[in-house]
Amino acid sequence: MSGRTTNNAGITALVSGGLDSGVLLARLSRQAREIHPLFIANGHPWEEAEFKSLKRFLRAINSPKIKTTVRIDFPIRRLLDQHWGPRGYHPHYNAGYSANYIPGRNIALLTAAATNAFVHKLSTIALGLLKNNPYPDSQPAFFRNFETMINKGFGFKLRIITPLAGLNKTAVVQLGRNLPLHLTLSCARPINGRHCGNRCNKCAERQKAFVLAGVPDQTDYARKPPVVDWAAHKWPD
Repeated sequence: MSGRTTNNAGITALVSGGLDSGVLLARLSRQAREIHPLFIANGHPWEEAEFKSLKRFLRAINSPKIKTTVRIDFPIRRLLDQHWGPRGYHPHYNAGYSANYIPGRNIALLTAAATNAFVHKLSTIALGLLKNNPYPDSQPAFFRNFETMINKGFGFKLRIITPLAGLNKTAVVQLGRNLPLHLTLSCARPINGRHCGNRCNKCAERQKAFVLAGVPDQTDYARKPPVVDWAAHKWPD
């Protein structure tokens, strides 16, 4: 796995409609010849709102290097509902990072992305992974092993790059401060296509990042966010 990009080849960018993906796409557009966004829907309830946000963001930045987004349906939600049981997947506003873990997510995303890259003869996949991601399928060793598996399975050399891996969420907001970040969507429980504002920890993480970055948060929240001393705040895990 590498954090470097080559500027003489096209890149498949695994993206959602979130803040990290928006900054990733903008950064890649300054470094690569062509970027091919790939949105993979796993059957989660927030994906339609995310996909619409992604399209709005891409229209706004209007980069000729970013090609038409490809959407692939790769449903795994039904399996995960059996794993989560009656409680479902509802990371509440004050929950820590572990509450956001979706088992098998990166395996599913990268499998679809690698197949797409093979078909379109693209040898690099980019993800918007951030610093200190705690999940087992987000570690450098996982990506190195996945590269090896794909290279053997497809018979061609595929790289997985993570250009934002040295940054936390606050640094990503600072990096994208001149982008239309308000058009991105990072919410596990959106309300009519808008950020819930006070029901999920994805909204909390977003709000904290804007405050610590010193960047005005122009996000359209459906509900008023709680007042939190983000400078003193610590996640439970």
